Amino acid sequence: MQKIFNFLSKHLAFYVLVITVVFFGFTTDGFLTMGNFENVISNTIYMGILSMGMFSVMLVKGIDISMGAIVYFSGIILSEMLSAGHSLILASIATILVGTLLGSINGFFITVIGVTPFLATLFNMIIFRGAGKWITKSKGSDYPDAVVSLSSLKIFGVIPFWAIMITILFLLLYIFFNKTITGRLFYTVGFSEEIAKKSGINTKLVTFRAYCLAGALAGMGSIVLASQIGKHYAGVGELHELEAITAAVLGGVSLFGGIGTLGGALLGALTLQTINTGLVFLKIDLYVQPMITALILFFAITISSSDKFKDNSIKIK
Repeated sequence: MQKIFNFLSKHLAFYVLVITVVFFGFTTDGFLTMGNFENVISNTIYMGILSMGMFSVMLVKGIDISMGAIVYFSGIILSEMLSAGHSLILASIATILVGTLLGSINGFFITVIGVTPFLATLFNMIIFRGAGKWITKSKGSDYPDAVVSLSSLKIFGVIPFWAIMITILFLLLYIFFNKTITGRLFYTVGFSEEIAKKSGINTKLVTFRAYCLAGALAGMGSIVLASQIGKHYAGVGELHELEAITAAVLGGVSLFGGIGTLGGALLGALTLQTINTGLVFLKIDLYVQPMITALILFFAITISSSDKFKDNSIKIK
């Protein structure tokens, strides 16, 4: 039984994706079409970016409950700067920087003050979203065509703009986590903070960087989401951190740190979006979908936890 759990934990997202495609392909009309495939890929981009951000903090044995709130607050910056007449490029840079700043606040609470990741990001989730609602008075706003047009922009008339952007982002992050000393330290700290400290690694700095990176990716995600929905309102980003955690765990990223791959997190996002799209085809109530996501998270955590327990038994021996 343990071997089955270990095998599933390494390939869970792939097998769930295959089963999902086959199931919805046979039970719904129009699911296995090129148009729907493009729609799934397009919708995966936003959650894919968030899942990669969640991957960075989970790798160092952390969690970021405030990610959806950072998306919300960063979107306010994007909206306000564009309304003030600033260019899209400048507004986008500012949005990502604000996301990084909010991520650094999470990192400060965790590494300097010593608050646990869950409590720190939960507290800041309330603060970030509350501050955003206070600034906007909970009023919504429409993004200009310059932003909305990005969702339909295709390079050479074929390749979606955001597909190219997330591919470049993935490659850069892949190189960072797998080919640089700084990136590999994320794995070292997550695997064993005690060993990392004995090796002379500044574990607090590594953890701080992880939350800054997560914040930056949440800020970037807010730009993608803005182009897709065209509006900013008080509910933007709500429960999106749950989906990001689910996608990461589904992709094999351990909640216990030190285990997982960037590609796995991205594949988890694709799998989760495929499931959500299939539920729409089945005409499942939108209010039921978050509950299904929670069940998927529970299932994925059960598999992940079993694999971790095996690792611990080996260390004890």
